[in-house]
Amino acid sequence: MHLSPPAASVAALDAGAVLVGDGAQAIPLRPSLLLDGAAALFIVVATAALYQTVVPRFGFWQVLLAVLATLAVLLASALRLRRAQPAVLKMGPDWLAAWSGAGVRVAYGRIVACSQWSGWLLMIVLVGENGRSRMLLIPADTLGPLAFRELAVLARRRSNA
Repeated sequence: MHLSPPAASVAALDAGAVLVGDGAQAIPLRPSLLLDGAAALFIVVATAALYQTVVPRFGFWQVLLAVLATLAVLLASALRLRRAQPAVLKMGPDWLAAWSGAGVRVAYGRIVACSQWSGWLLMIVLVGENGRSRMLLIPADTLGPLAFRELAVLARRRSNA
């Protein structure tokens, strides 16, 4: 399912959220520098660990191809994960939907759980119509501080309902 552009009656709620025609709140998300940095650090550490473990036994030239292949696979996985991260959240009275940057819906459902870790990360668990659960991780740097706080409060309230 693709995200359709908001209706003409869009009223700004704050710097990051808008009210669309059906009464749902649409919240645009920025790419997370925190997640990108963590992924880059993981890739460097994993590649260095492979190199340090295998090079003493086989030598530099025999290991070079394995290290480069590992680096390529980890980079491709990180890029795939980044493209799959939500770019827009749309919150209704009893549901939450997330769309990727390409406009493809990546998650939809009723909020059943919400957890927040020290203002850095918000975890929201959704249960879809088919009964399957999907977890969304929303880093604080994807939103402004006020919008992140409002989203955390709304998610907590809806998870308790």
